[in-house]
Amino acid sequence: MVSAELSPYARGSEVGDVVAGLSKALRQLGHRVTLALPRHPGFEAGGLLMARRLTPLSLGGSDLTVLDGQLSSGVELALFDDPPLYDRPSVYGEREGYEDNLARFAVLCRGAAALAQQRAEQGKPFEVAHAFDAPAAALPALLKAQGGAALPTLLSVVDSERAGRFESGAHAAFPGLRGHIGDSLSLLELGLGAAQLVVAGSEDAARDLGSQRLSGTLAANLVGERAPTVVASGLDYAVFNPATDTALPARYDAEDASNKGRCKSAVLSELSLELELDRPLVFAAAGSGVEAQLLIAALPALLKNDIAVIVSVPSSAHAEVDRLTGDYPSDLVRLKDTGEAARRRALAAADFAICLDAGALTPASVQAAQRYGTVPIALGQGAAVDALVDCDADLSTGTGFVFDSAEASSLVGAATRAFSAYGSPGHARLRRRVMRLDVSWERVARRYAQLYRKAAG
Repeated sequence: MVSAELSPYARGSEVGDVVAGLSKALRQLGHRVTLALPRHPGFEAGGLLMARRLTPLSLGGSDLTVLDGQLSSGVELALFDDPPLYDRPSVYGEREGYEDNLARFAVLCRGAAALAQQRAEQGKPFEVAHAFDAPAAALPALLKAQGGAALPTLLSVVDSERAGRFESGAHAAFPGLRGHIGDSLSLLELGLGAAQLVVAGSEDAARDLGSQRLSGTLAANLVGERAPTVVASGLDYAVFNPATDTALPARYDAEDASNKGRCKSAVLSELSLELELDRPLVFAAAGSGVEAQLLIAALPALLKNDIAVIVSVPSSAHAEVDRLTGDYPSDLVRLKDTGEAARRRALAAADFAICLDAGALTPASVQAAQRYGTVPIALGQGAAVDALVDCDADLSTGTGFVFDSAEASSLVGAATRAFSAYGSPGHARLRRRVMRLDVSWERVARRYAQLYRKAAG
């Protein structure tokens, strides 16, 4: 598995969470997994012990130092050590990214291809190569160019907005592909054209991959057997588990959720909200400034209902939320502790979760809300499309409340439907149904194992 990031050591996006969760789950299923990544400073800062190989990898005219290690899950690490390229404060750089990102991604892909070739020459070949997103997307093309029995490849696209487009420099970055590419290229297009199988993280991402905006001339080819396979993300049950989560005041599960009330009481007291257990408690989380503005625009209308709301927003929106809390001191509070444990406590206490955070694996995600018996209210885009079925009027079917446009009135409409159902017999059944959903990484890992076998023919 080849990626530019791995949570929690080097996280630049949701991709780091996916790589961490999937690799661990595959290892637990008995597969041997090696992760190839750049050596970011976060690995040493996280306390990982690494061993430097005496013999570097040859990249044709230059050498690449490799550090070997292992995660606690048993997943093996091969880190490519190139301090001028990777000793940076962030994975990709701010806004438009580092100016030399093409070179940084190229060394990652060329290093992974050289590692695969070395293992084959040693008689211990990998069975399949799995690249993640644009930074690793050149790997399938490089493995094809090596000739011989090409290693089967998958390309997973989680973040379809980062296409890896570069106007020049491709020939210098990938000298082995000079006859196959122009000096300007899209790394994502390169991978889409070379990988045996393409996997999208959501239905929305799959549609994006089939558009000319993202895939250019390849869009017409991503149909039929070449159409992306959609595989959603999962959750690590060792972390997201209300029956064992030590961050919670009391533990509970789908069959006996009575202690969820104790969690609610404790959090209401901690955050100085009115101790009224019979009114809905809502945890509302936004992951970006745009999402925060949608939430802030909806809050005055939402608070006309008899509810209490805990809000988690980026720092850019703190001042606006704090002004609103002055108007609703007993009903609205901003969660100032941004740690994951605090967010899980809020989620376990809440009856409903307004899920605007696009990160599919955060403690504010649709899957996490479902795991903690907190009924999601979410925009029907991205991962939420695959994770939710909109509830019907009597709550006999559905797993959440979906609104279909990023407008305050649409959010308020879905939330009002949810609040009106609170306290009914159907609400308790809905909560149990939501908690019994399988949102684990094991389910996802088994699906990927099937795709690996398919790619290997």
